[in-house]
Amino acid sequence: MFYQIWHSGSLNTEQRATIQKTLLETDMSADELAAIDRIVHAVRRGWLTMVD
Repeated sequence: MFYQIWHSGSLNTEQRATIQKTLLETDMSADELAAIDRIVHAVRRGWLTMVD
């Protein structure tokens, strides 16, 4: 999913929901958490857009 988000340049509603659900329900590795941090940072910087 990380690649799909970067490749498309946007984060859609389904992907956001999947990330939220995963964060709440799953123990994640440090690498997985870092990937999510990179996505959030990219959205804040405007490198990725959020679409509905």
